[in-house]
Amino acid sequence: MSIRVTTDDSVALLAAINKAIDEGHLVEWSVDEDSDYQHTDDEWKHYGWMRPAVESKSQLILSVIAPEDGNMSSFEYAILHSQFVLMLLSDFDDMFDEATVTADIDDDDSI
Repeated sequence: MSIRVTTDDSVALLAAINKAIDEGHLVEWSVDEDSDYQHTDDEWKHYGWMRPAVESKSQLILSVIAPEDGNMSSFEYAILHSQFVLMLLSDFDDMFDEATVTADIDDDDSI
């Protein structure tokens, strides 16, 4: 499962997300030393991470990184993906055109 975001400038979108987290405007997400995103909610923060990758100027991909035990339920996938898309729509709707979510694990995921 990955999120594929179509945008005019994937690097600028990624930088804007990171800046909002760094400046404390986006408290629902944190970014770690590997540049992976993790939800900060106590209930959800151990579900896994979203790893960003700039595929092209117009496409940003966010892939799932599973917890160390490798176990993720469909619900946990759904929470990570839906919360990340919610954040994009709520805070960065002027910076992207479309976000799609794959329904199954794909080659971009680290499960």
